[in-house]
Amino acid sequence: MRRAVVGSCALALAVLAAGCESTQSVSARLEKESKATLLNQQGVTVTGASNPDVRLGEPTVLQDENGTAVAVEVRTRGSRALARVPLAVTVTDPAGRAIGANDAPGLDPSLTGLPVLPAGEPVLWVNDQLLTDGEAAAATVKAGEARPRSGEIPRLRLTPGGLQQDPSSGASAIGRVTNESTVEQRNLIVTVAARRGGRIVAAGRGQVPRLRARATVAYQVFFVGDPAGAELETSVLPTVLP
Repeated sequence: MRRAVVGSCALALAVLAAGCESTQSVSARLEKESKATLLNQQGVTVTGASNPDVRLGEPTVLQDENGTAVAVEVRTRGSRALARVPLAVTVTDPAGRAIGANDAPGLDPSLTGLPVLPAGEPVLWVNDQLLTDGEAAAATVKAGEARPRSGEIPRLRLTPGGLQQDPSSGASAIGRVTNESTVEQRNLIVTVAARRGGRIVAAGRGQVPRLRARATVAYQVFFVGDPAGAELETSVLPTVLP
């Protein structure tokens, strides 16, 4: 909703050139801010072919009483890192009918893409909050346009702690993440995939709201699927870039 702006300036202030923003400029500014807010609230949609600069692995679809998740490995094809990589996912049922996607307004940015994609490094992306209408059988993922990223990427270090069993919540992956950079991080997403025989059998994500520079905090990740007896693969990407 657009806010009404009412204001006035004293004549003396106007004379001193510190005066009011004109009605026209206020309207233009608010219209621009409104469009930016709407854009940030939209889900992700990739029309046409997937971004050729991004290599996507075969998506894995997981579904149980905790919900539906899609996990996919993402990497760059070139020698440069990419920033803000949109990832559009569509889930289909056994008949090939689309039953879910991440195109709804208001989704967290981590559910619609990656904040950064380092050059040459595979990154696991997990969306474990897909709303689906029916049995999930397959998924397609497309990468959207992303701008090249130059400069240093803040370094984060993971220290996985294995699986933890909870009688009510089930299995979760625990561990610690360390910010080895001087850039404070916000809303970090730790993703974990459980592989058994090379196949992803469970996946999930956990959020770290704040990680100060040179600090270490604990994380916990709950799964869609059953990680028992599987090998855990954990990844994290910085969200705040210098």
